Amino acid sequence: MESEDDFYSYSYYSEEYEAMPPKKSVADADVAVAENKKTKNKSKAGAASKGDSGGKKSSRTPAAGGGGQLKRHASIIRERKREIERRAATARLERRSSVSSVGAGRGRAEDASYTADSLYELYPANENKLEELGGVEGVAKGVGSSTTRGVKSSEVPTRKERFGVNRLPDPDTKGFVELCWDTLNDFILLLLIAAAFISLILGMAFTDDADDSDSAPPPWVEGTAILIAVIIVVLVTAINDFKREKQFQKLNKIKDARDVNVIRAESEGPVSISVHDVVVGDLLVLSTGDIVPVDGLYVSGSSCATDESGQTGEPDLCRKSGDKPFFISGSKIQEGNALMLVTGVGINSHNGRAVMALRVPPEDTPLQRQLDTLARAIGKLGIAIAGLLFVILAIKYFVTAVSDNERLRTARTLDRLTSFVTTGITIAVVAVPEGLPLAVTIALAYAMLRMLREKNLVRTLAACETMGRATVIASDKTGTLTANQMTVVDGIVAAASLDGVDQMETAALGELAERWRDSSPHDSLLHALVENIAINSTAAEVERESGNIEWSGSTTEMALLEFARNAVNACPGKVKSLASYDVMRKDAKLGHGSLSIVETFPFSSSRKRSAVVVEREGAGYRFYVKGAAERVLAACTQVMDSNGQARPMRSGEIAELEAKIGSMADDALRTLCLAHRDYATMPENEFSEEDMSELVLDGLFGIHDVIRSDVPGAVRAVQRAGVRVIMVTGDNLATAKAIGTKCHIYDAEHDVALEGPDFAQTTNAELKHILPNLTVVARAAPLDKQRLVDRLQTDFGEVVAVTGDGTNDAPALSKADIGFGMGITGTDVAKEAADIILMDDAFSSIVVALRWGRSVYDSIRKFLQFQLTVNIVAVTVAFVGAVANEDGESPLKAVQLLWVNLIMDTLGALALATDPPTDELLERMPTRMSDSLIAPTMWINILGQATFQLAATLWLLFDGHNVFDLARDSTEHHTLVFNAFVWCQLFNEINAHSYGKPGLNPMAGIVDNRLFVVIWIGLVLAQVFIVEVGGDFASTTGQTGTEWLLALAIGIISLPIGFLLRLIPVMDPERTRENVNMDRLKGLGPDE
Repeated sequence: MESEDDFYSYSYYSEEYEAMPPKKSVADADVAVAENKKTKNKSKAGAASKGDSGGKKSSRTPAAGGGGQLKRHASIIRERKREIERRAATARLERRSSVSSVGAGRGRAEDASYTADSLYELYPANENKLEELGGVEGVAKGVGSSTTRGVKSSEVPTRKERFGVNRLPDPDTKGFVELCWDTLNDFILLLLIAAAFISLILGMAFTDDADDSDSAPPPWVEGTAILIAVIIVVLVTAINDFKREKQFQKLNKIKDARDVNVIRAESEGPVSISVHDVVVGDLLVLSTGDIVPVDGLYVSGSSCATDESGQTGEPDLCRKSGDKPFFISGSKIQEGNALMLVTGVGINSHNGRAVMALRVPPEDTPLQRQLDTLARAIGKLGIAIAGLLFVILAIKYFVTAVSDNERLRTARTLDRLTSFVTTGITIAVVAVPEGLPLAVTIALAYAMLRMLREKNLVRTLAACETMGRATVIASDKTGTLTANQMTVVDGIVAAASLDGVDQMETAALGELAERWRDSSPHDSLLHALVENIAINSTAAEVERESGNIEWSGSTTEMALLEFARNAVNACPGKVKSLASYDVMRKDAKLGHGSLSIVETFPFSSSRKRSAVVVEREGAGYRFYVKGAAERVLAACTQVMDSNGQARPMRSGEIAELEAKIGSMADDALRTLCLAHRDYATMPENEFSEEDMSELVLDGLFGIHDVIRSDVPGAVRAVQRAGVRVIMVTGDNLATAKAIGTKCHIYDAEHDVALEGPDFAQTTNAELKHILPNLTVVARAAPLDKQRLVDRLQTDFGEVVAVTGDGTNDAPALSKADIGFGMGITGTDVAKEAADIILMDDAFSSIVVALRWGRSVYDSIRKFLQFQLTVNIVAVTVAFVGAVANEDGESPLKAVQLLWVNLIMDTLGALALATDPPTDELLERMPTRMSDSLIAPTMWINILGQATFQLAATLWLLFDGHNVFDLARDSTEHHTLVFNAFVWCQLFNEINAHSYGKPGLNPMAGIVDNRLFVVIWIGLVLAQVFIVEVGGDFASTTGQTGTEWLLALAIGIISLPIGFLLRLIPVMDPERTRENVNMDRLKGLGPDE
């Protein structure tokens, strides 16, 4: 039952509708009225509640039992509602009528009754929605445009405001300050900042000025130095992230800056405008080779076909017509041309919404999680040690005071306790690996810059390291494993085999082609082949705005045209009768020269062929046919010999040709035949494509997308590295298996290949048994790739890398641990979803990323091994020395520890993080998610070196003064300990550098990293300077020659210690784990 509130709602609706300005559409009125309805209802509800609270009924509320009045109200409501609906329908009809009667069907932006959301529902191909909106004409009128004149340029601002601008908003990239803030949220940096401020507060608040010498370091030095180190890390990280994002945005802006042609109401023909100025309602002119920048509907055109594989996953060309009018943004015009009504731009287009949906915050990488866990553990350990030291020193102080009958003075006691706290804080700071964040940043940034030189544009910095852990690579076929360039590679012409013709030397091809033209110029076999290929096709080379020449059209026709060109050019001497294909095609269309096109029969997917009839000057008519090999061959009764003469097929010849077709199909080749039939005069019933018989076979050709020459070797390289390769393609199963076999991805004996529909129907439980051996997924839909990634990650804990070039690949790219977008063929959506963009689309570039990823991980481990050894020894020496010292002072002073932890470690990070990758990195298995960041061999080296260094430094601490006749705990004594400690670290840095390298020589590979050598020498000189010149500031004093020799000898011993530690039979999991590709690699030599 309708309430009184409903009555008032309809009343207000009516009033608002009548008050609407006449230029606003009914859709706008509906929106405004809906808003007012909410406001009115809220105000009435508020008034009613006030009336109820006062105990009075509103005068508009019907009394109890007033059923008659309520019925009358309801009747009035229904009548008003019907009247409003009639008036709204009449208004729409009147506006549509005015649209169709003004300016040859042109409307106005103000008359647009459809919204961007309603237009978006048309895509990717919603025929029911199109019918609901009145077809293409109805949509044109609904957006205030027409299918003949388009829109006025003066309406562009209004349309941009109403339907959006054809420009995607820049991603919500963070400003430099925000990037700095995000970097500061790292746990290690927060720990360092806390330690720095505590050190500053304690140092400045509780320093006894009387005890300070003029040359002693100010109390704020240690805390300030720590803060400076933090600032350096933050700035390096933030600047690197900022520059990387700016670089990617710049590349996108350059790529997107192009002009298109549209028809505007005030122009006589197409006008060129920026693609960003295209608006809904425009008539966009599309030609072969164009990338469709917006969504739209087909208005008119000629033989238009688009490649929508990147958007919908459909591998075949999509032909456009009045029955199939939908153009999707991001698709490519492969054939023909069209006039398109624009219906969706920018974020309201199919492509735009896909891009916007991908803009989600990234998750932490495995390395980030491991580093965070390590930092928290070290932080807790450092605090525990600092607390323990404070307790021990405090107890020792009070016990000593009591035993010596000293009077405890508050001021002195507070000063001593503050000193103990400062010592504890110093040790806690030493425990934290200050250089680790910088080491990670340097390693990643260095890898990113070097990878860019090797065709890898890194968009997500952490992806550099994550790729090193990859265990599965799910790769597309086209353009990644293959060259995305169809080529004639086999066939038969005049009984001569074309097997390997793509690799044939020019002289050999010329000799073959010369035999084909050994007859009169217009009757040669070569002439028949070139004429059929050139005239019976639409593919062509087009010049882009960049000046590059690219093929456009059918890839099969491109391959034949290239073959014809190579054959003609290889002929000795000039073939005067054979012009270039475009000249020959143009002359035939215009009737110039010796040929004139009479009729064409475009390619038909049902007949699997195309044909053209030409009139030959003085030689009657010729019917050229090109199509599926088995169908055309079935219609052939004769064959052309090398002299250009037609002869009857010999007995068994057709069977031989059919066997050849079968063998080429088994090799995943696309097979087709070229044939012709001559007519002396025009047939009585003219020419009919249906009557294809008594043809003369000119040639049989096998075409395929050539596998990139570097792919088989690259696949073998990643398989040896323990990474499984899965090929995901839209090709049929037979073709996918053949390509997979040639690329060494698929082995029929050990591997499983599935088609997409079968994969989709397989349950998750069944997939658990299939996935370990699955290497080929054919006829794959976009969701198949996404599900493949998900199951590999969920069920097996795999680190998955995925390649993708289309909009439909974006979900899988986002889901994968590392997404590789294609820089050449990739859509904007795919690049937006990718972590790394392959600038050359090559699989071998993935191998580069894998090698660099492992190098980055090794660099971080090298520094961690070096840093933890330093920290263990420094903390232990400082702890033991403070406990043993009468005043609770550490033998390693604050500035000395600062030198070791901040300056030395920072430069060490730079030295160890810049090692170039080697091929040996691909000879071990991937690091699993469950593997510890600190590997077993690292623990052996850390503990072994730490034990030796502690033995040496503690011996010097407790007995060194006796050896050199020095006062115990004097500056000279502590300088001896400090100098030996630093030399141990310098030589141990060489040991750390050798981590991950084969063999026992710790010096291996050092000369390959000149930066390491330069930094190491610089640290040596700096240490000499600190000891000899540092004085009171560094708490050091000059050493004698004997003392220098002793410190140097102790340091050098670290090298043979490192050699002995490498003899211990402990292996990291990466070197003991079984290779999942073992069966695929059996029987292969080292170079296969």
